[in-house]
Amino acid sequence: MAAPLLRGMLGSRRLLLRSPLRGSGSRCARAARSGTVSPLSYKIRVQLTEWKADAKSCTHPCSYIPDILCSVPTETGRIEVMMESITLTVIKRVLKIIKIIFLCLIEDTGSLTKQAEATVATDWKKKLSPEQFYVTREKGTEPPFSGIYLNNTESGIYCCVCCNAPLFSSEKKYDSGTGWPSFSEAYGTCGGDESNINVMRRPDNSLGSTRTEVVCKQCDAHLGHVFDDGPTPSGQRFCINSVSLNFKPRPSQ
Repeated sequence: MAAPLLRGMLGSRRLLLRSPLRGSGSRCARAARSGTVSPLSYKIRVQLTEWKADAKSCTHPCSYIPDILCSVPTETGRIEVMMESITLTVIKRVLKIIKIIFLCLIEDTGSLTKQAEATVATDWKKKLSPEQFYVTREKGTEPPFSGIYLNNTESGIYCCVCCNAPLFSSEKKYDSGTGWPSFSEAYGTCGGDESNINVMRRPDNSLGSTRTEVVCKQCDAHLGHVFDDGPTPSGQRFCINSVSLNFKPRPSQ
């Protein structure tokens, strides 16, 4: 790859500002004519010598060619190896710089993400009570039989305490005897279709056993868990923390 490139550079009129090959009386020219050195090797040596001389005054467009090239043997194979070695060195340095830049970008992105999370957490702390923040944002659990909605029998909608998204209807609330408000299905369920509900299921292995966590689809608030021991026809029991809910009574007619 380096040899054709070098030949192209040597044959360029812009680079060959002067060619000692034209001087028929020079010692190098006589050596080239007599066959002591090949014409190509001689031409390479002459051009490198010119580049080195021009580099001192920084007037030649190829003044960046390293001085070491002017002192190495001028056989074509040796020149190719040298050029390829320099190319590999440059590539390695460029890749190293790219790696450093990439790592810096990742670090900056991570820092920005942490700052954003900290800002969001601060905002939630301002909006929620300590108990609400613990349950909804830190995935806590309120003590059983302590929730304000455990024995609530009013008709209405239970919404997310964080974003007010409707989550459960009082029509699907029942007494499971577990100590937490329980619902057989989420608000917006139509038959077995849950595409319009505002709750989302996630696997939870925090206690050493696999459970299914329930979170708000709109704001990612932790609500509780869902189990498959509920009443028919759904067979589901949404076990929800009272502090993660905000009850809105249905207007009386």
